[in-house]
Amino acid sequence: MKKIILRGIIIVSSVLMAGCSQEAQKPEEIKVSELNTPCDYLTAIMSHGNEMLKILGNPNFSNLEYKKKRTIFRGLSQVERERLFLLYRSVQNMGRAFKINDFDEDDMKECEGYKDFILLDDKLDGLERFLD
Repeated sequence: MKKIILRGIIIVSSVLMAGCSQEAQKPEEIKVSELNTPCDYLTAIMSHGNEMLKILGNPNFSNLEYKKKRTIFRGLSQVERERLFLLYRSVQNMGRAFKINDFDEDDMKECEGYKDFILLDDKLDGLERFLD
């Protein structure tokens, strides 16, 4: 009986470990058409925003003077700028779809990670000036 229980634990552990070892979905792989709830949108937008912060070197963009923001942006490679632009456009598309689905920010307040979403949004404030 102990062997059966032990085998069961090993099998369950193996399945869980395999699931955890899979790579997280890259922001570019997220399809807006697969986002169904406000929390889906929040998670997807956060994924994009965090990736944008990584590209920028994780500054609190909103607290920087314009010249410093410009210096950071100009210091990016062409590939980094293009990726940043694509991520930003994707977030804009998500925002449009979010509104089309008749959601608003109040719908996100119940989502896990909402406070982190607000902090991230604040950190990226002002970036659109360089991407529009």
